[in-house]
Amino acid sequence: MKELRCMRWSLLTACVLVSVTGTTYADDDVQTSNVHTGHWRQLWSHEPLYIDDEYEMFIDDLPTELPPFSAYTNTYDHMDWAHDWIFLITQRSVAWADTYFVKESEERHPIPISRFDIAMEIRYRDEAGGPEWTIEPDFNISVNLPNLENKFQFYVTSDSVDQLPGIDASERSGDGQIGFRRKIGPFIPSIGLKIKTPPEVFAETKFQWAKEWKGLQVYPLQKFYWESDDGFGTLSTLTLDKWNGRTVFRSSTAGKWAEDTFGVEWEQSFFFMYARKMIRQVKFERRAGGRDIAMGAGIRVSVFGHKSGSGVIDLYRITVPVKIPMWRDWLFFVVAPELMFRNIDDWQDIPGVKFGFQGIFWSPELSDWATF
Repeated sequence: MKELRCMRWSLLTACVLVSVTGTTYADDDVQTSNVHTGHWRQLWSHEPLYIDDEYEMFIDDLPTELPPFSAYTNTYDHMDWAHDWIFLITQRSVAWADTYFVKESEERHPIPISRFDIAMEIRYRDEAGGPEWTIEPDFNISVNLPNLENKFQFYVTSDSVDQLPGIDASERSGDGQIGFRRKIGPFIPSIGLKIKTPPEVFAETKFQWAKEWKGLQVYPLQKFYWESDDGFGTLSTLTLDKWNGRTVFRSSTAGKWAEDTFGVEWEQSFFFMYARKMIRQVKFERRAGGRDIAMGAGIRVSVFGHKSGSGVIDLYRITVPVKIPMWRDWLFFVVAPELMFRNIDDWQDIPGVKFGFQGIFWSPELSDWATF
């Protein structure tokens, strides 16, 4: 039985990798018709493409009404029309809420585009007691309200306050958050409620910055938090990226202590991946799991443990994630075969697979909105 379960996991992983690597995608800087050795060298040596812009877009730059559906029929489709309809409705709603209490005589600050990142993760695991299915929504919504809240940012996220960066959506034990935050230099204090019944209050402040040193990108993050139900805690994370063309080696080290934890809980993850496309605007905490990849494949090895007196390793996990665009550069499909070994199960292998969808609503698909 053990050999059969491992064989199923190996076969699934091989099928996923063959199906992805055997598919040719059009790219802006690679001639797909050229199949000689130089073509494959270019695939690895070129830098990844970023699908989102680095500059900031403002709601005032958007039209008041969606262009007619006929504008999408030639190059685009009803999927793009639906995407832009949702995008415009949400952005206009944010603008209305931000300026509702601003008098006409008062100066109005320009409102940056708010970012909506919504996903759904489905996980299957072949547990010793039988198959186990888990379905979990995963979202991160950042709403800019410079007029209403004096440059505070309203946000809603499924991430919990004390979540280690390598924890996947279907593995969360904490609750999501809804609150306000403000960036003050490298510090980001925030306060809000945990999404649960009844709701609980939390407050946190985190320090984060980015630095590049001899080709190594360094992303440290230090968080101090308080939860009305669980007390005080601290979370430290250090992420390192080393790029070589379109391949990246990523190391993520994290540890947390809180009044409700059993000593210090820690995680170490290594991620080697090939990235054709990247998403620039992704939270530091979400990069450990490769959330900033828009198109690519890799392998992730994670170790979780805790230390209370003597150190104990709780879990090993190997994941082979593959992410491809399903529709242009805003709807993505993710599949990731995995193999897990848990201490409480006497290190018995537990094969599984997770898959899901991610949609980002950060900019319009129709590039010439201004002409309508």
